[in-house]
Amino acid sequence: MAILIPNLVAHWKLDESGGMSAADSSGNGYTGTYTNSPTLNQTGAFVASKAVTFASASSQYVDVTPTGLLQSTSSATASAWVKTTTSATQYFAFISTGASNVTPRLGLRFASGKIVCFGTAGDGESAQSVTSTTSYNDGNWHHVVGVVNYASDTITLFVDGSPVATTGAPAFTASTTSNTSPLAMRMSGAGSGTLTIDGTLDDVRIYNRALTSFEAFSLSRPENYLLGGRQALTRLPRRYASAISSFKPFILDDCE
Repeated sequence: MAILIPNLVAHWKLDESGGMSAADSSGNGYTGTYTNSPTLNQTGAFVASKAVTFASASSQYVDVTPTGLLQSTSSATASAWVKTTTSATQYFAFISTGASNVTPRLGLRFASGKIVCFGTAGDGESAQSVTSTTSYNDGNWHHVVGVVNYASDTITLFVDGSPVATTGAPAFTASTTSNTSPLAMRMSGAGSGTLTIDGTLDDVRIYNRALTSFEAFSLSRPENYLLGGRQALTRLPRRYASAISSFKPFILDDCE
């Protein structure tokens, strides 16, 4: 049994052992392309899972062809497992639009070891952001959830299940991403392909609504870990492997 969170629009497990394609497990067809040969088949954040390691010096990233991802939505959530030792400004999730795909709808990055969640509601708008007070570039796996609500003017950042930064007044100038420009997704790097990360990513997800605090917490918990949508959980965070036999997961039928 597992908690099921609705409104999953893209899910990249990053479990590939070879090739150039990063499969989207949501069923929505947002297949990514491994660019500049990142290292696949690395030890993941979960028991029996794999991950992808990126090198900034080689500008390695995953590119998702511009699509309608997160268009005309009033809120959005990005979730990812990440580990790094970088002190530089480097991006690990970036959904963007605009003429050069550089206007961020929703993104996550490291800056001086801290994690930043940022976004805009419309083209030409300055990005709004929140930043953690703690550094997470310790080389360990961390679960990160960034929630941007364009309608209620809020941004919340969760790390390892806890809210670490939030703001109630980012002053978005639009209540929805109602633009018709195509949106691109990058895992590692900004929309222009720069500022790629020196680090490893696993299990990246996008939701087209604002997840609740409980849902963000649940995504980080081994006993409740989910694959999203209407799929069952088959993987658990590696550091909890010895305690699997004591888990008592439960079902949440309606996460709204």
